[in-house]
Amino acid sequence: MRPTDLLDLPPDAIVVHGGMHKTGSSAIQNTLQANRGALAEAGWLYPRAGLVDQVATGHRHRTLMTEARDNILHPSWRQLHAELDGWHGRVLISHENFFSPQIDPLAVAALMPDRPVYLLAYLRHPVDYVESCYREWVRRWKYRHGIRTFYESRRDYLDVQALRDAWETTFGADRVLLRPYERDRLVGGTVLSDFVATLGLDAPLAPVPGIANESLSTSQTLVHLVANRVAARASRRDEISASLHRPLQPRRIADDGLVDELTDRHLGAFRDVLREHGAPPGALADSAFADLPADTLFTDPAAPHLVAELLAD
Repeated sequence: MRPTDLLDLPPDAIVVHGGMHKTGSSAIQNTLQANRGALAEAGWLYPRAGLVDQVATGHRHRTLMTEARDNILHPSWRQLHAELDGWHGRVLISHENFFSPQIDPLAVAALMPDRPVYLLAYLRHPVDYVESCYREWVRRWKYRHGIRTFYESRRDYLDVQALRDAWETTFGADRVLLRPYERDRLVGGTVLSDFVATLGLDAPLAPVPGIANESLSTSQTLVHLVANRVAARASRRDEISASLHRPLQPRRIADDGLVDELTDRHLGAFRDVLREHGAPPGALADSAFADLPADTLFTDPAAPHLVAELLAD
């Protein structure tokens, strides 16, 4: 039977928080890092092994993830085993790519200490996932292509049934919990409060200021996209981007055709999976982007040329 919460975990359980991307993971990771002492007093360890300290993207276990993904030398996993030798409580490990096509759960199982392992991940409306990830990749990872190409390159990340099945085959259906990333269905209205409630974390977690990872507006995304393509100076890119005020009416980058394709191809599967994990049939009914108007900047062939001229000044 699939769980609807993780309140009755074994005392030595390891919980892998696996994202998805753009579901508030940075807020969770930075809060766990900042409250390590309070967590330890409550019987939870947020290990230092494999942890990469990056406030902007989250204090997350990136090295544990990459070593499992690449099947290379595993010094961070050896450090994790050593760190847990003297710890008899529960453990939290977090990186968004643990619940993604990059990771084979069998590889994770082979590297884990001999403890019961659970997965907790949040699913976001597929339109919102692609739209918000695209803006983030353009800003942070200098992505240079259009949003449809981005979607095509990440279609496997939206095959949540296959991802879920792989974890359940490896660890058991009773060890995997998927939750809807939807404000009206999050306990307490935020992903952090829902995370705490779902795990029954009995620890007074102090808030961490400045942990919101705000997305670019559509016009700011276009500036960064063109800057990536023409290798513009970062200072000039940031100057122009900062000068662009957010519109009173937000807009989306995906055109209507892509929105329809994402909805038709993926939303039903997302809802089916969530329903199997205890969510009501109407989960993910609301989308932050699907009902917005499309920004014509991304369909106007002249717009990138004008931005390129501004960046060259």
